[in-house]
Amino acid sequence: MEPNLQFIQKTPMLNDSPKLPADDQLKEEAKFLDRDFNQCFQQMRHYDSQGVDLCKFAFTAYSAVVGLAFALFRYGVSEKIDYALPAAVTLCAGLAEMDPEFRTVT
Repeated sequence: MEPNLQFIQKTPMLNDSPKLPADDQLKEEAKFLDRDFNQCFQQMRHYDSQGVDLCKFAFTAYSAVVGLAFALFRYGVSEKIDYALPAAVTLCAGLAEMDPEFRTVT
């Protein structure tokens, strides 16, 4: 026999532990299910909050890029310099850099 299999066969099983009375068994099972349920939904809330935080960050980053392009364009208008192309390049480069599909190589 393989050594791992021998170890498994010699390890006492949880079912070999002393049995609890039926009422205590049900209480323990209910406690287990309650803890499991709470941990599951705690993990789901964690993932939900990560999604919200990611949306906040993306909104801030996109707003900053759009604001920078708009400020560059408006500065060019006030100084009578044509900054339309640099503003468009800033906008395209900034938004493309934040796009996850932009980084994928096929």
